[in-house]
Amino acid sequence: MTRQLVTVRVLKLTGVLIASSLVAISGSLPAFSAPRVKADPKWVSYNSSTHVVKLTIIASYAQPTYNFDGVSSGALTITVPLHSRIKVTFTNASAMMPHGAEIVKYTGSLPGSPPPAPAFKGATSPNYLHGTQPGDVQHFSFVAGKAGKYLLICPVHNHVSHGHWDWFVVSAKAKTATAVFK
Repeated sequence: MTRQLVTVRVLKLTGVLIASSLVAISGSLPAFSAPRVKADPKWVSYNSSTHVVKLTIIASYAQPTYNFDGVSSGALTITVPLHSRIKVTFTNASAMMPHGAEIVKYTGSLPGSPPPAPAFKGATSPNYLHGTQPGDVQHFSFVAGKAGKYLLICPVHNHVSHGHWDWFVVSAKAKTATAVFK
């Protein structure tokens, strides 16, 4: 087996180095390798005097598939104080497909496709229904104005059914913001 083509792409995303590679092997389809974030980002921070939560969400983090910040299917719970302003830096680290981010109300089951409307005005990445292109970084913000249990989903067609969702909780009792991984 001989290598016919080697392409290496390096991107600098929000201060974190991400690298991806594509290697075509003779007689086979290209083998894809997802971008790898070289350092663990600070997922969440909270300023109690300004009531601002800074949230880092990376789709396809350290895996080539459907996940936020490296986990999927509800293995991440983000909790924020009620009435806080959420400032999100959203990165699509996938080498292969678009991903988006949206906060939706949890109704007792996972949403289908198309997804429901956002739970809060502005609680979506730009062009969320079609997704952010691989390697792109986008910013959005919203106010978590109602306490409750919500979902962070990838609203791109059928991604939720592949496990691309996690929990987002708005709590009247929370004094800070947290990201808990199971």
